[in-house]
Amino acid sequence: MSFFVVQYQRFLKIANILKFLGYNSITYRTIVFLAKYFSPYRLYLPVIQHNMYQVLKLPNNELVKQGQLYVKQQGIFCFNAFFIKDISLQWVEDHIHIKNPTLYEQLLKNTNGGLILSYHHHFQHLIATVLGLYTNKLSFVAMSPESSPFYTQLKPYIDYLHKNTQKYFGKGKYIFIDELSSKRVVYEEIIQSLANNEFVFSLHDNFVSPSVKTYNIHFFDKSVNVLAGTINIALKMEKKIYCCSLEWTGSDKFEFDIIEINHQNVEKVLESYFKFLEHKIQKNPAFWEGWQWFHN
Repeated sequence: MSFFVVQYQRFLKIANILKFLGYNSITYRTIVFLAKYFSPYRLYLPVIQHNMYQVLKLPNNELVKQGQLYVKQQGIFCFNAFFIKDISLQWVEDHIHIKNPTLYEQLLKNTNGGLILSYHHHFQHLIATVLGLYTNKLSFVAMSPESSPFYTQLKPYIDYLHKNTQKYFGKGKYIFIDELSSKRVVYEEIIQSLANNEFVFSLHDNFVSPSVKTYNIHFFDKSVNVLAGTINIALKMEKKIYCCSLEWTGSDKFEFDIIEINHQNVEKVLESYFKFLEHKIQKNPAFWEGWQWFHN
């Protein structure tokens, strides 16, 4: 068992104990403090900060600050993993500020469903939970948990998170992808969800090797290749496409941001999707988990 996994198991046990103190500003501040010393992601800080510097050219003091913020937010993710099962409409109203309330209300009133894009960041599961809670018809396209090299050792925690997130999806579910999955079967599930006027939640900021099925996108000063099968399906079915994020603003507070992407071809959709991510990163570099794999 790797040192990282041992550290992760220990930190999850700490987060699990803290839940008995209640979900309030004091426990959030406590997990943030403990993450600084016990989060397993402290081990990745050299890579994360190196990649931040390569892209953003941040001064050393800012790199240190952003690295600490990254670790703190991973701590909150671990704490939220045990809290999600108890989330309520009242908690959302008390703790999440909606940056674009008009568009957010339009999404919630959209009876035709659509595609909701987001990113690999510390709170994508919390976003999916909130959207599922309000819409009661959300499916989350995600890599199969078994594809993680740490799944065997962290299985109880990963399964717990997925089980308690999915219960808010209403008519929807997790649509898992792995190396053994038939892409045809996965696409059929996505098509069925959209045909049923559900929302499909999908992340497209994981970079892959170029192939006939990938799209080449300019992200900051780097050319990257991404998959966009779910986007293609949504465009062909003439479904609305949104993009959203959730950022930690301190203590037990968060800010939800959302845009609508109105382009009719996949390249333009991806361009808007990554421009929104660039905007988020420039304001809040620690927001994005992709620093672990984004190499210049």
